[in-house]
Amino acid sequence: MLHVVFGITRLYAEEGEWYRFPFVDGIGYWNENMPAWTGGDQFNALDPDLLYNQGALIGWMQDVNNNGSIDLEYENSQLFADYWLGASSFPQLQFDAQNRGLLVYSSLTEGYHYQGYDFRHLWARAFSYDGISLLPFQDLQDDPVLGYRESLFPVLNPYSDPQYWYLIFQQDRFPELGNSIMCYIDCLKVSKLLNEIPGAEAPISLSLQPNPCLEQATLQFELTSPGVVQIEIFSIQGDQVYSHPSKSYAKGHHSCMLDVSGLPAGMYLLRFQSGGQVRMVKMMHL
Repeated sequence: MLHVVFGITRLYAEEGEWYRFPFVDGIGYWNENMPAWTGGDQFNALDPDLLYNQGALIGWMQDVNNNGSIDLEYENSQLFADYWLGASSFPQLQFDAQNRGLLVYSSLTEGYHYQGYDFRHLWARAFSYDGISLLPFQDLQDDPVLGYRESLFPVLNPYSDPQYWYLIFQQDRFPELGNSIMCYIDCLKVSKLLNEIPGAEAPISLSLQPNPCLEQATLQFELTSPGVVQIEIFSIQGDQVYSHPSKSYAKGHHSCMLDVSGLPAGMYLLRFQSGGQVRMVKMMHL
């Protein structure tokens, strides 16, 4: 599945004059199962309100104090740190082998300001195991020290572990990056508890041994509910090279022997599906 995220702002030009709208706000989202934005009213195709109604707006400035408005220091100072982008931008999105996703983006954040400028914080929003359900927003800088740092350019590591997401980003002691020499590259690890829905079905436990393997490998798995299990192996190029006969299993722990002796040496992806849950495991064949 191809996923795309992008920041939104607005420019307007007429008769040689042009204008910016720096507080037009939003992180747009598209995947290959969604229609393209073609035809119709192209002028307003990416209007944040329209995208929100289509389920294609997944990030924006947050009402931290829950008073129904975004209270920025800009309202009094008329100052803002300008990166020629919208109020929310620099989005990053990654998915792991369990189909859990994490969106991270930089956004103006109310309640944190310095000399009339509002700080930009890193905000996160997780996808649950189905790769579709979006969970609540989280301020990754909800901290008395880190909260007073300008944070930009997050980069999510595409390789995570079962517990954490990892990212690096640029931070500054002051809101306008171009006017400061106190810049740093910093890192964060974000718990994958962000991806959990309270009361949801527990994920499938999966283990492949040995890995690397030569002629045979044993796949051990634990189902949280009865279901039909489908096991397939794909090459890195996406071609199916092995399919195990589908079989119904009861709830609990099971093991399955896979004959992979006919596969050439190399890296493969094992796809395990039971019910609505899908797991992917890398397999090295010697």
